[in-house]
Amino acid sequence: MVLSITEAKIISTTLGGMLYGLSIPMYILTFWILSGPGNARTKRTSYAIMAAGVILAIGSTAQFAVNTARIILGVVVYGPQLKGGADAFLGDVTEPSFIVKSALENLQTLVFDAVVIYRCWKVWNRWWVPAVPALGWAVLLALSIGTNHALFYAQHTGNIFATSTGRWITGVYVTTLIVNLSATGLLALRIYLVHRKSVQYLSDSSLKVTMRIVLESGAIYSIMITCGMITFILRSRGVFIIFDMLCPTTSIAFNLIIVRIGFISDERLIAKFPNLQQGGEIPPSTIRFGRHSEMRTETHRTGLESKSLAIELTRFSDADDVSATDKAGTNSEIGAGTEALSAPHLNS
Repeated sequence: MVLSITEAKIISTTLGGMLYGLSIPMYILTFWILSGPGNARTKRTSYAIMAAGVILAIGSTAQFAVNTARIILGVVVYGPQLKGGADAFLGDVTEPSFIVKSALENLQTLVFDAVVIYRCWKVWNRWWVPAVPALGWAVLLALSIGTNHALFYAQHTGNIFATSTGRWITGVYVTTLIVNLSATGLLALRIYLVHRKSVQYLSDSSLKVTMRIVLESGAIYSIMITCGMITFILRSRGVFIIFDMLCPTTSIAFNLIIVRIGFISDERLIAKFPNLQQGGEIPPSTIRFGRHSEMRTETHRTGLESKSLAIELTRFSDADDVSATDKAGTNSEIGAGTEALSAPHLNS
């Protein structure tokens, strides 16, 4: 039995609505974590990430509203009057609501990938490291504009797989997959390298947990993109289901990192939910990292780069009185005069 466009849209709107319902409380918890106490630099970082979260939340809400409206218009209002029925309306790629939905999906993808690239740049503190993902993001922006332009002027209105539109959509899928995999891979690599260097100074570190959370969150998004790309290349109508599930999934993947790491690092959450800490016995990371100028001094003196992944991934806070020397019990000093991270929140 071949899945009709109407059936696919009903299934996708239902599943998308369920995912949307899950993403909203996660966003509220994310907002609460990011709005916690901190200094001015912390607040600036949190505000930027909160702004991205707001865009993703509004985008998911708008997409769910558009999908619901399209079901009503296609099945109840306009569909019965068309020769092809509801399928003719819901499959028309030039219909304004379809283009709006496509633009919202592109916006979600661009914002999410931009946040991943930003995190990658912050943890490495070298502009050339995320250069490839950033270049890919610029290509993705151009492809997103081209996709919606192609949809608006499409000649084969009832065939989204036509060459005039299909090549643009395939390009978007391939590019966003490459951008996300490369940026997430560089981010995880940085965490791994810092963790490997830190184990000789700290008996316990939550960086390994952080790396796992980053990879799992990236995997959720990448799997959805891969499924969408495969179903589209196979010209399956199941792609309509993936389309509508992508927006809330993007919002969930964004919030998941902050929420999960919040449960192992945010003292307010630890006090309220002590049993929900990742790994149970792993304390928040106290590894220190400094500004770029301080990094050179410490690297020269200790042979160990003292740039804090904790800071670059998330919040910025003033140094406390605990030095890495105290933890290591050696003459090596990590992060003298640096900013300390109470935990890698990945808020930036």
